[in-house]
Amino acid sequence: MTPYRHAFARRRATIAFLAALALLLTACDVCGQASDTGRYPVTIEVVEEVSGGPLGPASCAARVTAPDRIVVERQWCENVQVIAHELRHIVQWNEIGADFLVQYALQVIRYGYEDAPFEVEAREAAFDVFYVRWARDVIASMVAP
Repeated sequence: MTPYRHAFARRRATIAFLAALALLLTACDVCGQASDTGRYPVTIEVVEEVSGGPLGPASCAARVTAPDRIVVERQWCENVQVIAHELRHIVQWNEIGADFLVQYALQVIRYGYEDAPFEVEAREAAFDVFYVRWARDVIASMVAP
């Protein structure tokens, strides 16, 4: 298989997987409701290493793994910008629903990871007052890792 065909097959498999996951999440209705503050409930899991996904970089500081869960490397768990970035993904997922995964995958395939609109929004959120305050509150509420 040529490198081009291999990459195309990998993208098709990723899209198929994400579409199936989106259907499953829709059936399970896992998306939460925002509180009066506009914040969604969030669970943070601190780990030694976060591996990359099929579409993003090979490794990363943190990643959203569910509409209410962030996995973050221990060395980044108190970094306000990293947590704020991931909180924006939590909001995106909860506002869009299960289709978030499919839309995210399609954006990364079309624009590349760095230029995908969801990633651009999340990078901007890392300096947005709402997300920075929320990130500080999340960090303050975490049990010491």
